[in-house]
Amino acid sequence: MSKTKLLGCLLCISLGCGAGVDESTGPEESAAQPIRYDQQLADLLPMMPGNNWQFGGESHPGHTSTPWEIRVEESAELGVRFTGLTRTGSLWLSLDERKPNTILAWNADTDEWGPFLRLDRKSWEFRASNQPCDRYRVTRLDDQTVTTGVGEFKAKAFQFELVAPANARCKAAPFERLLLSRNTGPVVLTNVGGEVTLQHALIRDTVLHHAVMPTTLMLEQTEYANQANTIRCVTQPCPSNEVTARAKFALAVTNAEDHEHSCEFRTARQYNFELVNEAGEVVKAWADGRTFSPDPTMLSFEPSQTRMLEGDVELSDREGVQLEGTYTVRASMFGHEQHAYPVTGRIAVKVMR
Repeated sequence: MSKTKLLGCLLCISLGCGAGVDESTGPEESAAQPIRYDQQLADLLPMMPGNNWQFGGESHPGHTSTPWEIRVEESAELGVRFTGLTRTGSLWLSLDERKPNTILAWNADTDEWGPFLRLDRKSWEFRASNQPCDRYRVTRLDDQTVTTGVGEFKAKAFQFELVAPANARCKAAPFERLLLSRNTGPVVLTNVGGEVTLQHALIRDTVLHHAVMPTTLMLEQTEYANQANTIRCVTQPCPSNEVTARAKFALAVTNAEDHEHSCEFRTARQYNFELVNEAGEVVKAWADGRTFSPDPTMLSFEPSQTRMLEGDVELSDREGVQLEGTYTVRASMFGHEQHAYPVTGRIAVKVMR
């Protein structure tokens, strides 16, 4: 069994999909069964079209691995198609409502689905085909904490052991260990050549880079006062002497590394400031009502450079009602929460009547 085929099986799970369809090796659409979207598995492999993962690092001491990219090209009713795993072809996985907590792999020789990864057992057999060197004993290991190029992750680990007849001449198993982290997907791949780790990824709208960038929220002040309307309405339109305060914030982002670092954004929307009430609800955001260019943008940071991302928010809710009480200010960079961590502060708002 080839390395790319096994990797393709691991990484081709859909968001709520069933059996995939491939003209040469995929299952027929008529053979598909109703699919139950298992949240636990979906969190472990959050895959949507456009997602991609890039691995690198030292595969073994002194040897830098060849860049390795995995990409989700499209989603169909019965599956998700991956490219970049092999030079040609498509690879599929599936979920079946009759087998919750199991990721099923398509066996092209038998035209059947079989278990690939399971969360309900410690050990099981996986067959990629009927060839003697495509049979594996898979073991689910204890959760592990690993450090990659984009940060530290708590991950579920799966061990693959090649099971073959004594007289079979098989190459070593393409993977000895696979680590998957919730809401991120694959973070570590280990084989006989060593270990490669995640260096860059685009997962939904989140971009993971290799740099960790310290962030600080700057508050102009922590207490504000709104002036309520004191004019009684007797005519239309109603006059008002209401005065609503505006709070000014700044998100300081620093490149802590000794080389230039660039943050890529899908649009001109790069950051945001949100006001969150005591119930945990976002009642106002700096980005509310703003128009952003749909063109991709980039922020570049020189070594040790700090950029101040500024904004001001009117202290009224999204319906225009003046705010009153204590609120959490949450500042973040769009799509870069993994390495430029969101930060929070507190402000108090009173209404003068």
